[in-house]
Amino acid sequence: MTRESVAARPNSRLRVHAVKGVFWTAASNWGDQLSRLLVFMILARLLDPKAFGLVALAWVFTGLTDLIAEVGLVDALIQRRHATASQLSTAFWTTLVVGVVLMVSLMGLSLPLGSILHEDSLAPVLVGLSLVIPIGSLSHVQRAILNRNLAFRPLALRTLLGTGVGSVVGVGAALAGFGVWSLVAQRVVAELTATVVLWRVTEWRPSFTYSWRDARDLLGFGMHVVGVRVLNFVNSNSDNLIVGAVLGTSSLGLYTVGYRILRLVIQITSNLIDGVAFPIYSRLQDNRIRLSRAYYKSSTFAALLAFPGFTFSLIMAPQLIDALFGQKWAGSVPVMRVLSVAGLVISVNALNSDLLLSLGKASWRMKITSVTTVLNLSAFVIGVQFGIVGVAAGAAVVAIGMAPVSYWAVSRLMPLHPFEYAKRIWAPAVASAVFAATLALVRHVLGDTPDWLVLAACGAAGTIVYAAMIRLLAPPVAGEAIQLSGALLPGRRRRRARAAAVDDQPAGVGTVPQTETSPTRA
Repeated sequence: MTRESVAARPNSRLRVHAVKGVFWTAASNWGDQLSRLLVFMILARLLDPKAFGLVALAWVFTGLTDLIAEVGLVDALIQRRHATASQLSTAFWTTLVVGVVLMVSLMGLSLPLGSILHEDSLAPVLVGLSLVIPIGSLSHVQRAILNRNLAFRPLALRTLLGTGVGSVVGVGAALAGFGVWSLVAQRVVAELTATVVLWRVTEWRPSFTYSWRDARDLLGFGMHVVGVRVLNFVNSNSDNLIVGAVLGTSSLGLYTVGYRILRLVIQITSNLIDGVAFPIYSRLQDNRIRLSRAYYKSSTFAALLAFPGFTFSLIMAPQLIDALFGQKWAGSVPVMRVLSVAGLVISVNALNSDLLLSLGKASWRMKITSVTTVLNLSAFVIGVQFGIVGVAAGAAVVAIGMAPVSYWAVSRLMPLHPFEYAKRIWAPAVASAVFAATLALVRHVLGDTPDWLVLAACGAAGTIVYAAMIRLLAPPVAGEAIQLSGALLPGRRRRRARAAAVDDQPAGVGTVPQTETSPTRA
């Protein structure tokens, strides 16, 4: 066996893991988001904007508390080159205790928060949603183990089953007339189902041991992570708090629908790459040349997927809102359009945060996020004076303005070059501009045709034009995209898995040793 073939084995294994990761992340994201969208379409016709606004306002507090309960230990376990049995058990008991304490605290604060925000209905909703905190704490370590082993299939199963069962319960409750409680039940049941699935697909169980030394070590890294996530949550949800407090829950419901489309497009496009990037980057952290290549390539594919997605939501916003949710949500259209502009930047900028975290620079990421949070809060306070569109515009301005800062940070750690980076994303950018012109032309030609037919025709024509432009402007990218798509087909994946099994001895760097955790069942 040649030296070159030996050296190529890790590359081959990592590529197979990456391809499988993209496949299962796609299955998870697309299945999750499409089912959520379908359920949301049903609930949007059964419930009024106030119900959605009330849950969105309650989630500002519940979601924030849920993030704190994790205390960053999932990422701390993923980032470690090796995770011991003691570290895993210590992380489990830490997150569980913190989760229970935070749930009780939030329940106690529910009445004062409702009084402060002049929303009497908020307190019981807060109590109900707070149940997701300890339920989620029961599965944080299982999720970390699966991510370390790049076992994205059971993670996708967890997401899809949780969303499916929660959606059935939510729609059933709404049809039975439970109003806002149907949305609460949907979230709680989805989290409970996801937790049960993760316990079923992993054989690891916590032991009754606890190491203060391991706790300090993991929390030293994790607190920076949770700090960043809290700040990111504030970035993503402080606008909800400000809109709900100043403009009311009905306005917040309209704003939430526009913002939901932003998150939907991110989930089904760039998050396919982002979800796999962090564990892959972490494995390559000691090889900066390979890590740079991985960063460039992931940026290209993030742009390739996300740019046309946000361009479509920008141009076709009126038809999307009317066809999916109904005319009563028309006030969400300008919000959706403004946030789509921000999404073009957010979609590729997220990889910078993954890179900083994989290199152990969680403190750098926290500093950048702190500045972003201050700017966002200022922008929201100013923007709310102009209604929900002003708040969306403030979010877009800050997202675009802070993008160069995060790139500058990663360029200090890696051999990156601005012109090389621009070269990697210029083809999707130009192709998306032509894509936008195609959408506008087809929409104009169809005139008063029903919205669903306009969306279908624009989607088909735009996809053909976009694919042709990518093929013309960047043939290697088009070829690799076709190759990747072929690799994701079931038959091809089975052949790759058999080939990878031959090369997978010994286990790759960064996996959890089998003496510490048992293989997954799924």
